[in-house]
Amino acid sequence: MGIIIRQGARSTLIQYVGVLIGAFNLLWLFPKFMSPAEIGLMRLLQDIAFSFASFAQLGGSNIVDKFYPVFRDDSSHHNGFFFWAVVYPVPGFLLFSLVFLIFRPFWLSIYAENTPAINEYYLLIAPLTFLYIYQFILEAYCRTQLKIVIPAVWREVVLRVLTAGLVLLYFVGWLSFAGVMKGVVAVVAIHIFLLLMYLYRLNVLRFAPNLNFITPQLLRQIGTFGSYILIGGIGGVIVTKIDSLMIAEAIDADSVAIYSIAFYIGTIIEMPRRAISQISTPILSRAWAENDLALIEELYKKSALNQTIVGVLFFLGIWCNVDAIFNLIPNAEIYRAGKYVILFVGLGKLVDMISGVNSEIILQSQYYRFNLLSIVVLAVVTIITNLIFIPRYGITGAAFATALSVTLYNLAKYGFLYLKFRLQPLDWRIALICTLGLVIYGLVELIPAPQAELWSSIQNILVRSGIIVVLFGGTVYGLGLSEDLNRLLNKYTGFRRS
Repeated sequence: MGIIIRQGARSTLIQYVGVLIGAFNLLWLFPKFMSPAEIGLMRLLQDIAFSFASFAQLGGSNIVDKFYPVFRDDSSHHNGFFFWAVVYPVPGFLLFSLVFLIFRPFWLSIYAENTPAINEYYLLIAPLTFLYIYQFILEAYCRTQLKIVIPAVWREVVLRVLTAGLVLLYFVGWLSFAGVMKGVVAVVAIHIFLLLMYLYRLNVLRFAPNLNFITPQLLRQIGTFGSYILIGGIGGVIVTKIDSLMIAEAIDADSVAIYSIAFYIGTIIEMPRRAISQISTPILSRAWAENDLALIEELYKKSALNQTIVGVLFFLGIWCNVDAIFNLIPNAEIYRAGKYVILFVGLGKLVDMISGVNSEIILQSQYYRFNLLSIVVLAVVTIITNLIFIPRYGITGAAFATALSVTLYNLAKYGFLYLKFRLQPLDWRIALICTLGLVIYGLVELIPAPQAELWSSIQNILVRSGIIVVLFGGTVYGLGLSEDLNRLLNKYTGFRRS
């Protein structure tokens, strides 16, 4: 767990620097200089392309994670694995492009009634999809080298700074809004270039394939795995992106903007999970290859414990300060409609955190089919719940549907791992942490709510956050609930628990 904690902590730190930049962008810069409709259109373009890329890559990034240990051989540059990783998604993108062009009239009709402006940027979707595909592939290859920190810098910091630059150029009149939308594509292209340069510096950018290494049996294994990943990828896209896409279709682009900003605030909770997932994946792949069930169990339990601690801390920090946070946003009266989106999204992300690296364990095992087929079932549930709750409760209904689906999905994965391997991550410490969080929430809510003024809101955030950190962090540290987090804190602060 040591390398996971070190790399995960560094990556999480970078991600939270990115969160600060992203929060500045979404909570102040964008609402200040762009209309809700413009914010919604920019987010919708990204979500559409990201969704298409997730299955047009044909499971390429997961194949990189899964099969790198099979190809691994330093003396032969891993048998040309980088070449195969880059070439593999090409047929998927070509097929996507063909379908995308053939069904253009159908696609344009989807948003014609409530969000027709997105159709003006139809031709940007294909190139952005292509770039996202190779973002997935190149970041996965970085993970196989156990290098997630620098890619996190590019993704979480540099991209957000460049996007902020686009909005500022739009504000001063140097870019039209159409130029901003094209700039979104250019920013991802810059990211691809940076990833390639980083892999070149690592001396792993080798394009010479070893044709003799590819056997019919290996191709069948990759094809079978890729097929299930493709099925699961479609389900995953539905689960993660269908809410904003359905809001755009059923309501309007303004609601997409409100939902996106609130959703972003809620997802801050899960940043540590993303970092731990990225660095855990190649280690779990090797552990399954070596049948090291003890290591897998250790990673499962420790990831759940450490993620729960950080998740509860950040959930408290966000939900206890939610009214003050909205006071800081320009045009707050518009975006305050997303308050309970934050609650339900945050609870869903907290369930994900408490569940540990369950998806990664299943996906890297021989039972990966369960993970992928169950997400298809989850996708159906997500669509049905969104169809039920969006018409009745708007964007809050979409958030509730997402939280419900995520909870059911994690319960299914929990049950599978327990029944199949007798693995389960929960113990008394996690129950204690959640109870502690509830108690501290009750205490903090006794503090009077902030007034609408900026300084009152900032003061309120500082007071509430300080109390949360002291009470929650101090109790967790003092009781020694996590050896890993205590060791990390001792290393970087010089603290010692007596």
